[in-house]
Amino acid sequence: MTAALTPALALEYLSELSADIRAAIVLDAGGSPLALRRSDPARDAPARDAALAARDAARDAAVPARDAALANAARDLLADDPVVRALTERGGAFGARDDRHAVVVVTGPLALPKLAIHDIRTVLLALGGTPLDAAVSDASAAAANALLETL
Repeated sequence: MTAALTPALALEYLSELSADIRAAIVLDAGGSPLALRRSDPARDAPARDAALAARDAARDAAVPARDAALANAARDLLADDPVVRALTERGGAFGARDDRHAVVVVTGPLALPKLAIHDIRTVLLALGGTPLDAAVSDASAAAANALLETL
């Protein structure tokens, strides 16, 4: 199937579908990151004072390490099963992989699990992959927490 979306556009599309997505990543078949997107409402608003600007600068310095941690945790989430969900009180992690890509999203606690999985499957198809008929497997809360800790 021909890809209709690039990895970056796929994450834009996912972010438009759900306000609950805090982070999302697209990996290639080998597990290398192709695109990553974070939603940070505190950073989307203009800084109100120098203290907030200093906090943001310190956070920006840690971005490469946080991105690597997110990619590692995303690979771990999908290591055993092709379609996965992991839920905690703090939020959830959802992911799916096909023969070409893997997509993982980290959400707040109000995300609808079935809808999140449906949206991820739709994005995988738009990335040019094959349809997934695999059942959704439950991953551990530790898997979700590992992803939530990267935010």
